[in-house]
Amino acid sequence: MSVGGGLRPAPAGTVGTLTPLELGWEPSFEGRNGHYAIGGWYSSAPRADAMQPLPIHAGGSTALLRTGAYGGWASAQQQLTGGSGSSDASGLRAQLAFAQGDRRTGDIDQMVSLQLIQTGTVRSRPDDRIGFGLASTRVNPRAAAFQQRRDGGALAAREHVAELFYGWQPARGLDLQPGVQYVRHPGGLASRKDAVVLGIKADVRL
Repeated sequence: MSVGGGLRPAPAGTVGTLTPLELGWEPSFEGRNGHYAIGGWYSSAPRADAMQPLPIHAGGSTALLRTGAYGGWASAQQQLTGGSGSSDASGLRAQLAFAQGDRRTGDIDQMVSLQLIQTGTVRSRPDDRIGFGLASTRVNPRAAAFQQRRDGGALAAREHVAELFYGWQPARGLDLQPGVQYVRHPGGLASRKDAVVLGIKADVRL
């Protein structure tokens, strides 16, 4: 048994640590609650660089690794209207989020989204909600350049998504949310045809 090891931020057997930090503010404007946050993360674990030598693991070459990856985010949620007052979420709520990743290592380096959700669509359905959202995801330019150099073809840039959904509770403990998405430039490639995606999300609580 060994003694005297002291406090080790990275326990034996691990390859690194992931450290997140977030600062938040929760104001209330005339009874309409909001949540605002800004944060970041740092990882000491080695990660593969987004741009690798070609070919990888062939002819004696090895993958290029980076250490000290980092990123950040900011988000804002605000109740805009009071609605029927049946719950804290009743009325119109707006959500805005932004995330920035490490351009040295990530395939995706930036995401931004905006969402509007109305809870209490009619008086008889106070918990139903209808929402509309927009999102944009950027392929890391370094990763896109590497993929183009490796595979050829067009250079990937941004993918844009618009979504419309409706959520309701047909029974106690069951929440269903069907929706439709319109995807422009799938995978960030302008050469790809736009797509329409239908889906449904179910939340079951026993």
